[in-house]
Amino acid sequence: NERIDKVTRYGEGLIEADHYATETIREKIEELKKQWEVLEEAATEKQQKLVEANQQQSFSRLVDDFTHWVSDIRTQLASEDLGKDLPAVMNLLKKHEQLESDVMAHEERLALIQQQSEKFRDDGHYASDSITERAQSAAEIHAALAEPMATRQKALTDARALHQFLKDFSDERNGIDGLVLPTDRGSSVVEVQDLIRSHQAVQADVETATKRVDTLQQRGKKLQSEEHYASEQIEQAGTELAGVLEKLQEAFTERQLDLDEALKEQQYAADIVEAQAWLNEKALMIAADEHGTDEEATQVVQKKHEALMADLKTFEATMEKLETKRRACKAYQDAPDGTEPDGPHIHLNQSLVAGIIRQQGYMLQLAETEQKHKFMRMADAETEWIASKIPMAGSENFGSDLENAEELKKDHSAFCTEVTARQTKIDDVWSECSKLWDKGHAEKDVIKSRAEDLDSCWKALLEASNNRTTLLGEAIEVHTFNKNANEVISWMAEKGAVLAAEDVATSLSDSEAMMRSHETLLSDLTPIEAKVEGINAEAIRLMEAFSSYSDEV
Repeated sequence: NERIDKVTRYGEGLIEADHYATETIREKIEELKKQWEVLEEAATEKQQKLVEANQQQSFSRLVDDFTHWVSDIRTQLASEDLGKDLPAVMNLLKKHEQLESDVMAHEERLALIQQQSEKFRDDGHYASDSITERAQSAAEIHAALAEPMATRQKALTDARALHQFLKDFSDERNGIDGLVLPTDRGSSVVEVQDLIRSHQAVQADVETATKRVDTLQQRGKKLQSEEHYASEQIEQAGTELAGVLEKLQEAFTERQLDLDEALKEQQYAADIVEAQAWLNEKALMIAADEHGTDEEATQVVQKKHEALMADLKTFEATMEKLETKRRACKAYQDAPDGTEPDGPHIHLNQSLVAGIIRQQGYMLQLAETEQKHKFMRMADAETEWIASKIPMAGSENFGSDLENAEELKKDHSAFCTEVTARQTKIDDVWSECSKLWDKGHAEKDVIKSRAEDLDSCWKALLEASNNRTTLLGEAIEVHTFNKNANEVISWMAEKGAVLAAEDVATSLSDSEAMMRSHETLLSDLTPIEAKVEGINAEAIRLMEAFSSYSDEV
């Protein structure tokens, strides 16, 4: 270009210098410029073609790279490797996510291809048709990746669901297998209760496992309903797990029933021990030889043993409950009657029967003792009463005079009435004695002897009372005689004093008065004489009848 400019400037200089060949030079210059322009155009065209060719090559490399990438992606998507376990599937899914990200990232490259293709077409690129065709082909193969991408995604998702299901299945299977139920039945109520509490804790684990298995079963059914490629394997695993869970539930139920049975057996055994201890305690009370020293003490003992007998009778209901518990225990249901498992119950029942029999005998003894004490109390009370009346019945006080004697007789009559009324109580004592004798009381001879002693005392009282009645009657007769005799003696003494008087009348009237008085005295002598004779006759009778009063009469 510099050379052309130099030649052109040189020619133009010649033209300016009016060279004789100016026209020729000008033509040459014009021709040179035209040829240069033609050369420049040709060079520019060549350069453009070279650029376009280079662009085509760059575009082709871009499309080739894209095509190779798509081919590689197709190869990866066509892989049948779905992973042998969950970690492997998760790794493949992670790679697939990266692949999806790569595919999305290549959308920009596809867009660049489309943009370049459109630009080449707009710029009139000599190979625009070919470029457009390749761009469309790139777009088509890229779009064709969607289906295998989705297919691979679903396959891997299904594989993940399968392996997650199988892992969860394995975990649940191992968890269920790990729930080992013990066989220990315990040797006491407390131990069995502890085992039941532990079993209840296991029950929570079983219930939780059941819920998890149910959830897992639902997942399996959902996969099957979605036509999972491993539906048969999923169904088989679900069925197997359900069978394992069912066996665990059956074993759990059997264990629960066994523990319930063990608790019933241990509770029954504990109740038997407690009942035997109670009977042993009552046996000590039954064996106590306590009868009471008197009626009140015996009644206290009786009440205590009546309560004991009531307890024994009530305990029969306890025995019935124990029998119900015994028959509720399979260990005793399966054993023949009278065999070893029944031993404690039989022994307890025998102890109860023996205790009741001994207690009944003891109660009879206490009843006889109480009857004896009651009889002795009745006899003692009458004896004491008789003893308190003997001094009155045997009193030697018959009165100092008739009035006093009659007062004593009245008192004695009341006393006799009281004694007569007491005969009923004496009869009651004899009636009680006869009743006990007829019943064959163990101490009937002692009772009868005591009754005979009382009878002797009673007869003595009656005899003394009757004797006093007689003596009081005698005393009253004597006191009546003394009163009558004293009255006559007193009258005679009075009249004797009148007769012995030496009074002389001093007048006729006095003399007449004295005569009348003397005549009255003479008239009274006759009846007094008869009275004196009667008193003497009574005295003779009294002295003959009551010799003890002879001197006094």
